[in-house]
Amino acid sequence: MADDRMPDVEVQRLRDELAPARAGLVAAPEDFGLTFASPDELIARAGLDEVAKRRRRRTRLAAFGAGLAAAATVTTAVVLPRLDDGARPAAALPVPTATHSTTDVTYGTARDVLLAAARVAGPQTKDIRYWHVKSFQTFGHRREPRELWIGNGRPGVLRQEGATWRFPSRFPFGGRRGGNSWAEMLKLPTDTAKLRELLVAGGGPDWLDDRWKIFSDAGFLLGEAPLPPRVRSAMWRVLASVPGTRLAKATDSVGRKGWSVSLRIPVEGLMTYIVDPATGQLLEQREKRDGFKQWRITYVERGPADTAPALGRT
Repeated sequence: MADDRMPDVEVQRLRDELAPARAGLVAAPEDFGLTFASPDELIARAGLDEVAKRRRRRTRLAAFGAGLAAAATVTTAVVLPRLDDGARPAAALPVPTATHSTTDVTYGTARDVLLAAARVAGPQTKDIRYWHVKSFQTFGHRREPRELWIGNGRPGVLRQEGATWRFPSRFPFGGRRGGNSWAEMLKLPTDTAKLRELLVAGGGPDWLDDRWKIFSDAGFLLGEAPLPPRVRSAMWRVLASVPGTRLAKATDSVGRKGWSVSLRIPVEGLMTYIVDPATGQLLEQREKRDGFKQWRITYVERGPADTAPALGRT
């Protein structure tokens, strides 16, 4: 059977056409959807209806840009309370930047690692001004840094490819047209069955395996969204319920040690998380489809910020 997936060169051409061309560009809401949208949504917005009908990778931050850098000072040493002990969550929870080892603890299954991550509280996100994420994306030999300040009730700021531009802070999740606001993300269910339903409902077409939908969207939300502690915990527990995952020790692209949790779906490919269960953080997400180069996004920092940069060249 012929492979109808979009060739890498076509993906890159489309990306180049849609990228902001000048410094200081203020993006319209539909333009910034490019950053959070799937390739299917991207291509449909560009008017390429015939191409949009083809099967292609759904990863939220595909070859259209991802990765991040930091503008707020963030502490790397944090004492993390557990969700089951009634303690208040930490005020800030950046991803550790120093090499550390979580592999001294023995885990028997991928489920064990995911449940351990679920027990660690992250920061409360209700009253903060911005959620700041620094990462970089690698697709083939191309590596792209990106820095994101998502606004709480205010526009967000994206720094990428030498320019800084503004966007509406909305999150595509649960199949809701136009995305969800920060306030709506705070109200996501903490019941795993209800949360799983939302992940499946907004995760792609009916023919797509539900497990792939869950892994794809949960990874995007755990990586970039300002989820409150109990929603983050529920997200990890939903992932722990997905059958067919495999566990191995792993090191991410910047040398941090953790555990890889992998899921292989026939036709779709292999998706891998590198998780630090001691901090409850997703360090890196990778996707490899047969015949395609590996895509990955590595999260360097994430946490609250009081300010965001002005628009203009960096």
